[in-house]
Amino acid sequence: MRVVDNRSVAKGQPQQSEIQVQIGRQLRTVYDDVLNQPIPDRFMELLQKLDTPKK
Repeated sequence: MRVVDNRSVAKGQPQQSEIQVQIGRQLRTVYDDVLNQPIPDRFMELLQKLDTPKK
């Protein structure tokens, strides 16, 4: 065991910051996939209706 920021950490365990980096990478991968998907036609129609000025 070693002490990091007043906490005991077993040898071989990744530190919290390493875990956060890994989670961040995985989340970016998932979000990038979602961003690259096309916008459904129904959503585009709704957005166009919202952009049309009301009389």
